[in-house]
Amino acid sequence: MKRVNANLRRISILVFVLLILEGDYSGYPVPTAPIFGFFFAQIISGMPCINELFAFALAAPILLTYVTGGTPDYTGSKVFKAMVIVGLSVVVASVLSTFYGLATGGLFRIAAWQVRSFPLFLCWSVVAFRACSNIAQCTKFLNLYLTAVLIKAVYNIIILYTYFNGHLGGKEAGEEYLSSHIGSFYMGTGVLILIAKLLFQSRGIQRLWMVCGILLIAYPWVVNDRRVSFIGVVFALFFSMSFLYKFFAKKHVKYLVIAGLAAVIFVGATWNNEGHSVRSLFVKDPKETLDYRDIENYNLYRAVADFPIIGRGYGYPFHQYMELADIFSNTEALAWIPHNNVILIWAFGGVAGLSTLGLMIMFGISLMVRLFKSSSLLEVRVFSFIGFAVMVQWTMYFWADMALAWGQAFIIPGVFTGFAAKLLAMDERASRASAQIAPHSVPLQGVATHG
Repeated sequence: MKRVNANLRRISILVFVLLILEGDYSGYPVPTAPIFGFFFAQIISGMPCINELFAFALAAPILLTYVTGGTPDYTGSKVFKAMVIVGLSVVVASVLSTFYGLATGGLFRIAAWQVRSFPLFLCWSVVAFRACSNIAQCTKFLNLYLTAVLIKAVYNIIILYTYFNGHLGGKEAGEEYLSSHIGSFYMGTGVLILIAKLLFQSRGIQRLWMVCGILLIAYPWVVNDRRVSFIGVVFALFFSMSFLYKFFAKKHVKYLVIAGLAAVIFVGATWNNEGHSVRSLFVKDPKETLDYRDIENYNLYRAVADFPIIGRGYGYPFHQYMELADIFSNTEALAWIPHNNVILIWAFGGVAGLSTLGLMIMFGISLMVRLFKSSSLLEVRVFSFIGFAVMVQWTMYFWADMALAWGQAFIIPGVFTGFAAKLLAMDERASRASAQIAPHSVPLQGVATHG
């Protein structure tokens, strides 16, 4: 069993690092183009990419073992069962909506592209659950992730000053941004990890290194100008205060005030930018001033009004009740997965699809909060704090930036959920054992540090 887990961890780490280093480089004349071009290629048009097939291949034997009655490594725990049920509910709802869409005239190629990412949360969470055995491994994972993101940041800076000559905004497709949406998601998560370490774990000169790391990642992150990632990080930090308010109230009031002022200044300074996600949440402009995403959201709301309960079914591009500017010449998939995936899932997957999406997100968030409150260990609290922030940032991508279009968007939330579930499963087993031996002990502290 230890050999199986060790091999699984090695394979997972290899796949994971390659995914983190991804950054749309396959379209640029850089040395890594052939690698990323292969890893993110589709064997069949409209079907899952190769990196997504890796996730299915890693998770399949674990789920098969569980289904056939073999329940090694805590997979018989209640939290693991709940995680599998949540992940499967998302898959089942999407499959049923796909069958309905195909039965009413939808195209399989479109449906396959729209729903291909739904199983990935389950896949990555069970892989992480199986690969993790203690909090020390979760800490190593955070350090590995941070190292990969720092390498990615340096690589992005090199690309910026070699391929782009230090300036983005070229007219050719692919030259408007330095990295993909998910590249910014990864870098934003790296910033969150460093902020958590800065607040909780660093002392003296370590804080200077944390600040330097934040600045290094922030440079290509800001240059890339994926605003949803900025807003996701700000929201993540803001909502994290919901269970950290006592800590901040006592020790870091000034940091909280500075962060709040920075968020207000940022939102205000970018208020009039096209596609401003915060503005579009609150302001309804007249028709002549609507930007692309406002019209896109209007079309999706109209689709919800036409199919409010069962949805239209997957397999169709979204209907243009109000005509949009022609941006589909770059890729027709933009008509299959618009920016706001929350409304998309309601419009195509109905109430069942929307409910399972909410269940998936809230399950991950609840695990992080539960894990944070169940232990006084600093490492556990740092991990759960970062995991909570990741889930909030991920939610923003569903709301504003095509989370379903990027299979990589499901990796980090799935891994954090799987690790958190494993730590809680260990706590669950230790609680039963300690009830007979030491009822007043704190199980997670002992289990989480056990090798």
